[in-house]
Amino acid sequence: MDNKELHYLLANVENKIEIAVRRNMPIHTKFYNLAEQHHIENMLRGMDEIKYNRLGGYEKAERCIFAIYPILLEYDLYYLEPIKVVKINWNDDYYNIGHRDILGAILGLGIEREVLGDIIVNKNNAYVFVIDNMIRYISENLSQVGSAFVSTECLGISDIQIKVVPPKIIASVVPSLRLDCIISAGFKMSRTKSTNLIREGRVLLNWNPCHKPGRAIDPGDVITIRGMGRIRFIDTVRITQRDNLYIEIEIYK
Repeated sequence: MDNKELHYLLANVENKIEIAVRRNMPIHTKFYNLAEQHHIENMLRGMDEIKYNRLGGYEKAERCIFAIYPILLEYDLYYLEPIKVVKINWNDDYYNIGHRDILGAILGLGIEREVLGDIIVNKNNAYVFVIDNMIRYISENLSQVGSAFVSTECLGISDIQIKVVPPKIIASVVPSLRLDCIISAGFKMSRTKSTNLIREGRVLLNWNPCHKPGRAIDPGDVITIRGMGRIRFIDTVRITQRDNLYIEIEIYK
């Protein structure tokens, strides 16, 4: 995300805040990815006149909206939850449908990505989290995903249970806590390749571009490589007899 995109992102949220405060009412944003959420939350934390909730429809959701409301206003999620769920069903004896297939079919209806949250795909169905005012349109118009004919149901988030799969934790030995070392360990690649990816601008550290292979990494830091995935450095467990570092890393799919 460049500076122009970031400015536009934050300006849109600031406009939402102005409406919420002026009208003394709760208001919600569209869905944002993790990097966008990071920048928005940094801004919201510094504002005394409002409170907010980050909502994705289930625990550990990646794509989330922000519900923003004046500080003196009580916000009851039970009545004001702005997220609904479209359940998509198909016959898995004949069709193998994935995340990309479902996303493409919904976007093909003229839907913008920003009104869609996470898409949870199972063997013969999928749950699509959407802004509530779009659920009927999607449900009434989505009849096919690729070559597969599908049926749909409109659900509330209390009607479903999503099993959250915890991230995989791996252990590795590294010579130092440099960015290139942690990438090499977490993504199972050579130091040379990790250095090249950093210098090519494909690496984000805590959602911000980082071009320095020697950048020191702290516990909790999140490293993303565009097109390859995301890891989080947990901490150093111990120092080995040869003065290397035995570390733990979370791997996200």
